[in-house]
Amino acid sequence: MTDFSSPEAETLSTPSTKKRYMLVVLKTIFTIGALYFVFSRTDFSTITSHLRDIQLGYMFAAFVALTISQIVSGMRMRHYFASAGYTFSPFFCISIYFVGAFFNIVLPGGISGDGYKAWLLKRHFQIPILRSLRLILSERANGLFLLLIYALGFAALGTIVPRFSRGLTLLEMAFLLLVPVYFLSVRLVLKEHFQTSIKACMFSAISQGFIALCAFLIFQGLSIGEAIFDYQSLFMISCVVAIIPVSIGGAGMRELTFFYGLPLAGLDVEAGIAAALLFFVVHVSTSLIGLAFWGRIRPQDAEALTH
Repeated sequence: MTDFSSPEAETLSTPSTKKRYMLVVLKTIFTIGALYFVFSRTDFSTITSHLRDIQLGYMFAAFVALTISQIVSGMRMRHYFASAGYTFSPFFCISIYFVGAFFNIVLPGGISGDGYKAWLLKRHFQIPILRSLRLILSERANGLFLLLIYALGFAALGTIVPRFSRGLTLLEMAFLLLVPVYFLSVRLVLKEHFQTSIKACMFSAISQGFIALCAFLIFQGLSIGEAIFDYQSLFMISCVVAIIPVSIGGAGMRELTFFYGLPLAGLDVEAGIAAALLFFVVHVSTSLIGLAFWGRIRPQDAEALTH
């Protein structure tokens, strides 16, 4: 059994240990500051009441939905590497995807999950790190593209956008611009073929669809039924905002999105913030699955073919 937790992975961290620790400290300060800002301007007792009232059956279903989303994302990663001539077994890709997610949670300022995957592939299959990172970036960009598509779709069905003058027109323009900008960008910057992008979109549509389902189940567990499309659109936007690497696991960023977005529709801000906190719990829970694979993945499980 090969130990993938080797100290050699430290080569993926930033050059200075002091900088790594400083990054963790800054992210922690931002996360705590953002949550304090939100909690100090809302009714914290109402938020905790929502958290106590959550129906656990919906939470478990949300956990299953997010787990499926991660599995499909692992298959999307497999698709991208296959497009570059590296064929891996589904089990291998799904396993390292979960381990990467685990690293992103527990080591927010050190070894990134993406860096771990690139290091692993370099060590065992001699895939250049920059090539792996480019493929992983392509995979992430495709996921972001579908997140935005879902966000725009839910927004079109909600009540927030129509409140603004020419809101729907601007939404249509955003969609019409998003599609060509994405495909042109990945072609010019990441050298990605159109056929590769299209097939990846199918994986991302399923993956992000299960993320949307996860959020829907949490909203249902909180008995949120009114204006559900507004909650869903803001949730998808919060997932996009949470990608910005300034907090730990996106905590604080999602809450800020609901804090500023829900008043535009006159909706329950405390319920939205409670949903964001619950999603973070589910996100951490699914990431911990990676702990079961860490150190147990064998190179022979990859069935790698390089050319």
